[in-house]
Amino acid sequence: MAHNVLSIDLQLLDLRSPNGRSPAEMRKQIDAILAAAETINYSHAIAEAKLNLAQLLWADMAFQQASTIIKQAIEYAKVDGAKNLLAEAYHLSALIYVAKGRYTLALSQWLKCLKLMQSVQHPTLSIDIMIGLGNLWAIDQQTEKSLLELNQALDQALLIQNTSLAAKAAICLSRERLKLGHFEEALVSLEQASLNLSSLNNPTWHAEICNYRARTWLALAQAERAYNECQIAWQTIADKPHLVWAQCLTLITLAKIDLTRHKNPLGNLNQANELADHFQLHSFQSQIALIRSQYAEQQAQWDEALASFKRYRQLDLGELAQHQQHGAREFCSVDFLRLEQQIDTQRKKNSAVISPATQNICVPHNYLHRYLWLQRLTKLLNENPDLGVVFIGLPGLGERFPWQRKLYLLASICTESSSFCHYADDLFAILIPQIACDELKRIEKNIGDILQLLPFESGRSTVAATLGQTGDSLATMLSRVETTLYPTVNDYA
Repeated sequence: MAHNVLSIDLQLLDLRSPNGRSPAEMRKQIDAILAAAETINYSHAIAEAKLNLAQLLWADMAFQQASTIIKQAIEYAKVDGAKNLLAEAYHLSALIYVAKGRYTLALSQWLKCLKLMQSVQHPTLSIDIMIGLGNLWAIDQQTEKSLLELNQALDQALLIQNTSLAAKAAICLSRERLKLGHFEEALVSLEQASLNLSSLNNPTWHAEICNYRARTWLALAQAERAYNECQIAWQTIADKPHLVWAQCLTLITLAKIDLTRHKNPLGNLNQANELADHFQLHSFQSQIALIRSQYAEQQAQWDEALASFKRYRQLDLGELAQHQQHGAREFCSVDFLRLEQQIDTQRKKNSAVISPATQNICVPHNYLHRYLWLQRLTKLLNENPDLGVVFIGLPGLGERFPWQRKLYLLASICTESSSFCHYADDLFAILIPQIACDELKRIEKNIGDILQLLPFESGRSTVAATLGQTGDSLATMLSRVETTLYPTVNDYA
């Protein structure tokens, strides 16, 4: 990997694209990105890569490791001033606390996140927070509040056409409807989840949808349809060793179907039990014991039925129950209730018109934080690719040109309709909407001429411009700029 800012950013964009990589492959790519970013001390990329690593660790239920990585990411995000990454870090930290049963700490992290989002325009994260809070209220058995959050999350995701978040919200909503016995409504939201998942490559979510649909059909006394759904799920995940949770869920659902059809469920149960024991999936272990007891009762094996039921009760009242009881105490604590009120208040503030970061009196009116600038570029590429992008590398200008003076220099170079950002260290970027090729070339030359007059203390300025083309993505635009801005494989400095 070339050691320059844009090459590293292109790798991060590729990491976010849904291309079916295994966690091991993603981990390898993250390690390469971190090595390159640390070589040039690119704090933004280090923070983003560490957050990607923390998400992998969270998915693997390595919560302690994930928390350590998140703390490191937060420090780098603070150095870079990347409020969007800070907000994402606090959100991921909240999810980990929920998984660990530390619900008060989870709310405290979400409150930090929401305070940042009063100035950070991050609609996808807002929806993800709704889903997280909806799941938390479900644990607290605040059913009405949970359903409200999850329904709003689904509506917002559909509104901004984010298929991934729409699928996620619909899956969580279906799970809660299934728990409540609202089977017809569960089937509707599962269908919404399937439609939104069709363009994504997420076998875990696909298996989860099939399992919830199977359990719904089972509750409606349609065992054959339930079995067919489980077969679809199993074909998706059977040969993927990293999808243990989805495999265990499917095996247990198959065992429930076997029990309903008066067939022997022990083959599926034994396989599920082996996975649950090895990976310490405690919630599955209690379900396995209960189905064993029910099957033994069907067979009039009373001693085995009693032993398995005792095992089920032992698990249900053991470590997992203590975890839940601790959570119940937290839900009733003064700190938790106070945080819940503060979150409601903060969300009301955030629902008002968000004051743009550009209104800060210390920066020019056409300056945007990097993440907002990238959002605007992505939006314009989707709407009208007739735009130009100019990247400018400014070497050290000494004390005579502090950071704020650089911003006003860039502001003076910009056209009336353009906006710019401080992209990384000594790299700035200008976005010019609705511009022709000849005009962009003229602006690029003029910027180069102006920069030649500045008293650089070391190095030289660089300018690279590219014109948007039909079908361009953010990655293709940055790739063309990188080719011009870094024509050799020299390290960025």
